[in-house]
Amino acid sequence: MSEAQKAIEAPALPFLAPLPGETRTAEVARQLEESIELGLLPAGSRLPSEGDLAMQLGVSAMTLREALASLREQGLIVTRRGRGGGSFVQAAAGRRRSGATALRNYSLNDLRDLLDHQGAIATAIARLAAERAGAEDLRRLHADNERFEAGGNADARRRADARFHVDLAVASHSSRLTGEEVRFQGELSGPLWLPHGAGADPVAHAAGHAAILAALERRSPEAAGAAAETAVRSAAEALLARRLELST
Repeated sequence: MSEAQKAIEAPALPFLAPLPGETRTAEVARQLEESIELGLLPAGSRLPSEGDLAMQLGVSAMTLREALASLREQGLIVTRRGRGGGSFVQAAAGRRRSGATALRNYSLNDLRDLLDHQGAIATAIARLAAERAGAEDLRRLHADNERFEAGGNADARRRADARFHVDLAVASHSSRLTGEEVRFQGELSGPLWLPHGAGADPVAHAAGHAAILAALERRSPEAAGAAAETAVRSAAEALLARRLELST
């Protein structure tokens, strides 16, 4: 069996959402790049066929090919021809953007506005997930939380926490809300989980996950929305404190 055939195949990717309007190549590349950086598309995984992926993202085949060419130039994917071929993720170590640099690029007002937006989206996602999540959705979320609790460092917790919130969005069965959540995680997970200084509290995050899961198990949209709002508020306070810390 070839190395390409041994690679982990990615099925339909529920965390990739249709892009509204006349999308640009850069927007397609950004969504794929964020999915790779968050670990949603792990190294070695095979992307769906170009036709399937273009259809899922709601873009033309030409737009998708240009986006994949951009990712190849960055060393994020490699394309192999022939039997067992396709486009495969090969995220290189050190590719993740600097969380501190990203955070410094926000003014406090812009950051507060972004966090308000995230809070509104997260609450809507949790409420819908409480109504719509299936058994497989809940299984994924419990597995995500177990990975988070087992995370031995900030980067492992960052990836597991991002995956939890993206899978929560997937459980809402809203592709557009899922796309929004991927974007938020791409922008904010790095700054939130910087390894030093003010930042996220792993214990509080695990408790937040547990509260959301308990509400989903009870099929309570009100409790799920409240738990998500509390979790996002805690993360927002940590991010604002870290932004102030970087200003001194």
